[in-house]
Parts: sequence; structure tokens; C-alpha cells
Amino acid sequence: MHGERDLICGLIMPTLRKLAARELHVHLTEVDLRWGVPEPAMRSSLALRICLEQAASCDIFTLLLGERYGWVPKQALIDGLPPKLRSLILRFYKPGMSITEMEYRVALSTSLNVMNQVTGAKRAKNLNFAEAQKRRIFAFLRDPASVE
Repeated sequence: MHGERDLICGLIMPTLRKLAARELHVHLTEVDLRWGVPEPAMRSSLALRICLEQAASCDIFTLLLGERYGWVPKQALIDGLPPKLRSLILRFYKPGMSITEMEYRVALSTSLNVMNQVTGAKRAKNLNFAEAQKRRIFAFLRDPASVE
């Protein structure tokens, strides 16, 4: 998925950012969790916390899935999360769950709160949980044949 993410960050996001600013008066910022994290720290409690907090707080969550399941954090890292974040994770967590699945589930479970903040109080009361998820979360699956 590195190639796809590089293409999105290097070509698509700059174009989309300009269009959104000009047409919608919206500032887009991508968060690629590979940036600025040294290899040894990538599988640490800090990396886990940052990834999950970003998934919980972003306005729009885009998920790119390939064929690998991804990093599975050790139970001790889950146990070491800040209490509020750990409580959120434990609503759906099962041993052996990857960080990618956790990020997705965190984004799902926080969708209504985030969309309420984004749309404002007047529009938020008409927004149900399923609608909030549809407006906030976008998932894309890579066809293995496209890699060949």
C-alpha cells in the first residue's frame, strides 16, 4: 500500500486541497501515520495511541486495505493506553486485532460525535449514527490483480 499512499499524498491530495479551498472554503490536511515515526517506535505504545487518537478525532477517515492484515499490538500496549481511549477500544477489542481494524472501529464508534462537531448543533440533531458513518468514513479495497 506504500505506492498507493505515496500517490495519494503526492498527487491527489495537493489537487484536492486546492479544489476544496477554492470551491468549498475548506482546508484539507492528510495525516499519514508513517510520517515522522522512527522504525523502532512504530510498534510502541506511543504509536498505537497516536494512531487511535487520530482515527477518533479526524473529520473524514479514509481506509485503504490491501492483502496484509497489519500490525497486531501486544496486550500490554492495549492495557497501557490512557483510560478514556482504552475504554473505547475495549468495547470492540478482541485479542489478535490489528491496528488497522482498531483504527477503523474507533472511527466508526466516534462518527456521530465528530459529525456533530463538524455540522454544528442545528444540523446535528437530524443526523443519525448510520448517516454520520456514511459522511465520515470511506473504505477502499485493493484488488490483488492490480498489483501484477
